[in-house]
Amino acid sequence: MITKIKQATKFLGITYPIISIVKHVQSQAEANETLKYFKDIVKKQRKILAMKYHPDVCDDKEKMKMINAPCDFLLLLNFNYQPQVVRQYVYYYSETTHYGTTAYF
Repeated sequence: MITKIKQATKFLGITYPIISIVKHVQSQAEANETLKYFKDIVKKQRKILAMKYHPDVCDDKEKMKMINAPCDFLLLLNFNYQPQVVRQYVYYYSETTHYGTTAYF
């Protein structure tokens, strides 16, 4: 999935680092906001490329299909935030003597 995103952004000429940004979000709301901003960039890039390669302007219909496919793919992206599990380890030392077991934390 990540490779498809990289290929699509490279093909469209988008340099916004969506993958590295989404990895560092702290909540679902932040992820949605980031994706909304990214989708706005994709829409602007689609409009720029459509003005250049639209079949009414350019005779190549296949070029517009090649542009629409990665745009549609990127616009359908969703991200489900999953908080990172932080593991805390408790180390302790215990020793057994003839008085009983003593634990040192």
